[in-house]
Amino acid sequence: MSGTHGIWYDDFFSTESFQIVDLSRNELEIATRIRANFGLKTPDA
Repeated sequence: MSGTHGIWYDDFFSTESFQIVDLSRNELEIATRIRANFGLKTPDA
């Protein structure tokens, strides 16, 4: 990545408070229903 987007990306993922957590299948299904019901797009859309 280049420019300010690369800096923002690096800063975001290098913070000590950033955590990756496991999600259950049920949580993913609920999130999918919420996105569908409210017309929300995924971050990579």
